[in-house]
Amino acid sequence: SYKEPEVLWTRLEEVVQYCKLNEIELVVFIPPTHIEQQDLIAKHGLQKEYEEYKRKISEIGKVFDYDVPSPLTEDKENFLDPHHCTAEAARTIVHDLVK
Repeated sequence: SYKEPEVLWTRLEEVVQYCKLNEIELVVFIPPTHIEQQDLIAKHGLQKEYEEYKRKISEIGKVFDYDVPSPLTEDKENFLDPHHCTAEAARTIVHDLVK
């Protein structure tokens, strides 16, 4: 069963507070995973938890969420394994982020 990582949320909140105190804009990047990996979340009944994670993350700053169904995540050629995209896919993401 899934258990929320309380220690990580506490540490993240410390980062959020530091950024606020020092007037630093906090930007969060959720990296892509292959669509089959994304499908496992629903398969294992964790969709609500994953949606809640993304909701909580969206409260702390601007979010660039690439872990969504898209042509990028549907093409296995863009991944070295389900969690790590290729250098070319990463360049595409960076290009998208800076425009």
